[in-house]
Amino acid sequence: MTIRSFYFTVATMAIFASSTCVADSFPGRRSGMWESVTTGQGAAQSVKECVDQAQDREAMAHPKPHPGATCEMAAPKKVTGGYEVSGTCKMTGTSMTFTTLSTGDFNSKITSVVKTSFSPPLFGQQGTTIKVESRYVGACEAGMKAGEFQAGSGARMTRDEAMKMGEQAQAILNDPQLKEIVGKAMQQQAAQAR
Repeated sequence: MTIRSFYFTVATMAIFASSTCVADSFPGRRSGMWESVTTGQGAAQSVKECVDQAQDREAMAHPKPHPGATCEMAAPKKVTGGYEVSGTCKMTGTSMTFTTLSTGDFNSKITSVVKTSFSPPLFGQQGTTIKVESRYVGACEAGMKAGEFQAGSGARMTRDEAMKMGEQAQAILNDPQLKEIVGKAMQQQAAQAR
């Protein structure tokens, strides 16, 4: 996991948290392979997911919280073409306030923009804007099971395995010495990106 990918983890958590709030009215993604490209903080990450619509709606209705995070969300607002959700999550010694705007037909395409602010700043960053563009690409690839993700590198994992990685990352981020080292590295990366 690169340092920048931590922001993708935070953004994904915000998008997932926002979609859980609208589980009763959210149509759920159609069954099959979905490809999502996340951009922001000067980087891009691509992930494919084999989706079963019933499992997708169930995961949204009964989410597993991100390890070490507690979240409060406002009631979702239906907006033209989609949903807007805002909330606050407390994790890793900071409070993350986010607003997620998700638009699209939710059958073949979804675009989500997540704007976050951190108080106090997280690793020197006061906030981020992340965009996730998801599109239906067809049937799941041979050998992929519903709920399984595939990173751009080809590595596959389930939601439970991703949560376990999140727990490990949380433990690292709670170590004061490592937090300081990671913070300095992220500040250097941000300075180089300018």
